[in-house]
Amino acid sequence: MGLNMPARTVMFTSVRKYDGVNYRWVTAGEYIQMSGRAGRRGKDASGTVIMMVDETLTEEAAHAILQGDPAPLNSAFHITYNMLLNLLRVEEINPEYLMERSFCQFQNYACLPDLHKELLQLQEEYNTTKLEDEKLVESFQQIRLCLRDVVEQQWKYVRRPEYIVSFLQPGRLIKIETDGEDYGWGVVINLKKRHRKDRVSASETFYVIDCLLSRQPPSSSSASSSATAEQPTTPNAEILPVRLDCVCGISAVRLVVPNDLRSPEARNNLYASIGKVKQKLGGSGLPLLDPITDMHIKDAKFMAITEVL
Repeated sequence: MGLNMPARTVMFTSVRKYDGVNYRWVTAGEYIQMSGRAGRRGKDASGTVIMMVDETLTEEAAHAILQGDPAPLNSAFHITYNMLLNLLRVEEINPEYLMERSFCQFQNYACLPDLHKELLQLQEEYNTTKLEDEKLVESFQQIRLCLRDVVEQQWKYVRRPEYIVSFLQPGRLIKIETDGEDYGWGVVINLKKRHRKDRVSASETFYVIDCLLSRQPPSSSSASSSATAEQPTTPNAEILPVRLDCVCGISAVRLVVPNDLRSPEARNNLYASIGKVKQKLGGSGLPLLDPITDMHIKDAKFMAITEVL
């Protein structure tokens, strides 16, 4: 609560306040706003602030109130659709004019010197950085990128419904990756064939896999694209819908799926079976289906891509 009037003295009857949830100490910003009213301009040489402390106030809490920095004021202004429509009705004002004079844009301009300084530092660091065998490193990186593109082209063939659908039986272990997040290995529970309803022309069919996965993808440090990636020690498994284009690995292993997976215990036990299979196989990892010998993909373009690998 702020005061909109000058006063000779400002008194805090308590240094704790109720913020609607619990009681807490007055923040530095609240103290600055209210204590700043002490002292009338042109009448008082100084103002007086009195704080009535009716409970133990630690040194850290007192320092945070009296000498702490106020919370930064960051603008969250943005133009909404309704605001944009209203601006179009006024000829003298356009969205660029409004944004240019907003506090948000003022803060962005204020950050420019620091950003420019950081840019110069990064450019200097880049110019002074020297790599041993830079040509070899560059060549290696290009090979990695080319290999990634070739593998993705190969998987575009493998994910075609005429090749992959017959292998997505319940219990099949598949590896899921989407938007750069590696979710590791999961268990196929069901495969559903759907039709797009928003098409005016002939209906387009697509497939959705009900897959048992961990709710959270493994961290980047523990995630691995290899078949030997470890599963979480405390699984929190859930049956999630997955598109075909998220599949990046198909194992030859199939697990026995219980009839009832409604309980978390049943889902977690089935998900934990993946780790048990890996331990049983040892360091060899999960065996993968071969696109040619197992899935019988004989497309000429696919064979050419495979020869490149």
